[in-house]
Amino acid sequence: PAAEEYEKAWRSVGNRYESLSNKYALTLIELARYDEAEKVLLGSLETHPGSAETNVHLGRIALKRQAWPKVKAAALEAVAVDPFDPEVQLMLYTSARALKDAPLESRAQTAAATLLKTTPQDVERIAQELEKQLRSGKPGLSGELPDAGTPTRTRMP
Repeated sequence: PAAEEYEKAWRSVGNRYESLSNKYALTLIELARYDEAEKVLLGSLETHPGSAETNVHLGRIALKRQAWPKVKAAALEAVAVDPFDPEVQLMLYTSARALKDAPLESRAQTAAATLLKTTPQDVERIAQELEKQLRSGKPGLSGELPDAGTPTRTRMP
């Protein structure tokens, strides 16, 4: 029902409202309708370029698909707007590790550790938990990082 209501609202206004596009995309992600969610998010970026939130959601979809260049691109766009979001730093770390980009991996690991108030070694475990959540169909971090105890911005509808 929520997806249907968001879809009706989104169809009536298109990409005019970034928050509506993101909420609609999140409901599509929860329903495992990733292609549709990606289309909504990309359309939103055309109207609202540089949105950290929209790029985080695109990064979640790409991470679920293990599309590492897309994860990296989305995370780089998001970090340019919000460098203090631990989820973005975890996405950068994960994509850099997969793409064997050692300098970016090291920088993102250090940034994530600082933001999470943990050790760089612990970042690997937390990043793996995030990946596991996304692959299991969860839309991403919903209020807290796995086992980190550090609240993040909530991006859930």
